[in-house]
Amino acid sequence: MSRVWLLNLDAEIEVEGRVPYPGPLAAINKRPALVDALAALIPEGDARPTSEPRRGELVGYRGFCWSPTPRAAATLSAAGAEIVRPVPVSVLRRVMSRGFAAGLGLELPGSCWLEDAQAAMAHARSVSPSGRWLARRAYGFAGKARRAFAEALPADQRFVEAAALEGGVLLEPFVTVTADYGLHGFVAGDRLEIGEPVTNQVGAGGVFRGARRASDELASSERARLLGETRRAGEALRSAGYRGPYGVDAFRYTLAGREAFQPRCEINPRYSMAWAIGMGDRRPDLE
Repeated sequence: MSRVWLLNLDAEIEVEGRVPYPGPLAAINKRPALVDALAALIPEGDARPTSEPRRGELVGYRGFCWSPTPRAAATLSAAGAEIVRPVPVSVLRRVMSRGFAAGLGLELPGSCWLEDAQAAMAHARSVSPSGRWLARRAYGFAGKARRAFAEALPADQRFVEAAALEGGVLLEPFVTVTADYGLHGFVAGDRLEIGEPVTNQVGAGGVFRGARRASDELASSERARLLGETRRAGEALRSAGYRGPYGVDAFRYTLAGREAFQPRCEINPRYSMAWAIGMGDRRPDLE
């Protein structure tokens, strides 16, 4: 069967359901240059619609989604494609939340995941180990849905309170990131496959700029911790009912003049910009 890809890069917005959702093709059409960055992910000759396909147009195609959200899957299914690895939206909503990753443990000093608005406000008013807090909503991507502040002014408090009430808020000390890394994998029914670490080039605000395989850039201890957290994340995703591609983000940082390594800052239960770079010739997603 032929393959067709729907790159709903803003899947978290649909899953969260907090704001009007423009549709699964809006994000890639807004930033078409990202298609070039995803050249390693989409095999040559595969289809990639830029507008909603007509009914019956994709009969005989296997449909791959950046994330198989209801709108993305419905768009391909209505055109006749067979969705590869559909995932219930209840599972996506659970594993995409930062609360899911927080449940595996938080390493940055002073970090906490809070779903109670009063407790979140109290923590935001406390002194951060770095002098500033970074508050992140339950759902976000590409540096979105977060706010940094030193002392919780009214606007900061409103952000924290709203986030806590609408799914939870992650409060972490704002640290100076010196290098970004990632490790990617694939959760199947009976196995877990993991690729090679990558070094990510990330612009201001957390926007992805590019990636390459990490050679000797990670210390052996850092590589081992990243691999361990990626395995833990994969097993947790499997237990939660998720099947498909995923990735773990990590970074090296300085805090109070000391350098340290954060082996898991995000779990991304979907494809990601560097997924195919990290997986290389291993493409269990296409089997």
